[in-house]
Amino acid sequence: MKLLFIFTGGTIGSTVKGDIISTDDKKPYLILEKYREKFGLHFEYDILQPYTELSENNTGSTMRKLVETVSENLTKGYDGIIITHGTDTIQYSAAVLSYTLETDIPICLVSSNYTIENPKANGLINLHCAVRFMETDKRAGVWVPYKNQNDIPKIHKGSRLLERQAFTDCIFSIMDSYYGSFDWDYNFHIN
Repeated sequence: MKLLFIFTGGTIGSTVKGDIISTDDKKPYLILEKYREKFGLHFEYDILQPYTELSENNTGSTMRKLVETVSENLTKGYDGIIITHGTDTIQYSAAVLSYTLETDIPICLVSSNYTIENPKANGLINLHCAVRFMETDKRAGVWVPYKNQNDIPKIHKGSRLLERQAFTDCIFSIMDSYYGSFDWDYNFHIN
């Protein structure tokens, strides 16, 4: 399997220094190294980094750049595309990509509730669910794999996410109609 990683920033691509969180251009390599340590790497990959932003700072220009970057790479032989993104506005980017792209491969937006080094972070689990989804279900479209606190990891359709609720890092689908979920052995089950 060959994947394209598009790193855009967000908490999953950030570093904490004191009380300040800021994006870090070296994070893509740390994320993949931490992933390799925890799950192994059983796929080939390429990396693109069209911009680096905390997602709350995204604009129409960054959304246009993201759509263009994904569009330019849809027919380059990848089995899937994984976009790292901030959790704060992931539902908007997922909707934009869902409504603007016609794709034959899965595109997953992956985020983390904390920076990757934090033991409470769900980013590596979310990334692993994206990889497992692309290995097993292979459904074309835009998807958001995410593990809420005290819950199993789920796959949400990109155009069906609810607006982010204040003071929580949880992600939900409209009417709890997520596409599928993973058990703790990372086997995928359609909802």
